[in-house]
Amino acid sequence: SIFISSGFDFWVLNFFTKLNYGLGSSYLKDFFIGITDLGDSLWYFLFFFILLLVSYLMKISYVISNEKYFYLKKFSIFGFSYLLLVGLITQIIKHLIGRPRPNHSQVDSGFEFYFFTTESSLHSFPSGHSSTIIAITIILSLAIPKLRYFFYFFGFLIALSRVVVGAHFLTDVVGGMLVAIIVYKFFNYFIKIKYPKIY
Repeated sequence: SIFISSGFDFWVLNFFTKLNYGLGSSYLKDFFIGITDLGDSLWYFLFFFILLLVSYLMKISYVISNEKYFYLKKFSIFGFSYLLLVGLITQIIKHLIGRPRPNHSQVDSGFEFYFFTTESSLHSFPSGHSSTIIAITIILSLAIPKLRYFFYFFGFLIALSRVVVGAHFLTDVVGGMLVAIIVYKFFNYFIKIKYPKIY
C-alpha cells in the first residue's frame, strides 16, 4: 500500500494541516494534541503492573477472593504481554522499513525507505501510538464487551490524531492498527492452545 498510496497520504496530511476548524479551531486542535498522548504505551504498562501488584496485596489481605484475584492476575498478565508483543513487533517493522516521518518527507519524491535504520525521524511506519491504542481498545472491549463500540470509536479517534497532529501518514496509522489486530489473533490463539486452563 505504501508503494501506491504516497500521493493519497500527502493529500490526507495536507487536508488536516490546512483544514479550517471554524470558531473553535484552537480548542479542537488542542483536543487532538491532548488525546494523541493516550497512545503512549508507558501509561498502560504501569497500569497493568500496578493492577497486578494491588490485586495481590488485596488478596493476601483478604479484601478480594482468590477467584477475583485470579481474574485480575490473568487480565494484567495478558494485557502486559500482549501490549509488549505489539510494541516489539511495531519497533522491529519500524527499524526494518525506515519510512521518513511527514516532516522529513518530500511530496515529489513519492516513497522512500531507509532500511535497517535506528534514526527516529525515519520510523514512521507503522505508527506505534496507533498500534498501542488499538491494542488497548481490544483489551478493554474484552473486559467490558457492552462498551466495545465506545472503545472502538475513541481508539480510532486517538489513532487518527497521529495524522491530524502531523506525526504520521494515514497508512502508518492503518499499519499500526493492523499490527495490533493481527498480533491479538495470533497471541489469543497461542494462549488458547498452550494454556487452555487459564484462558
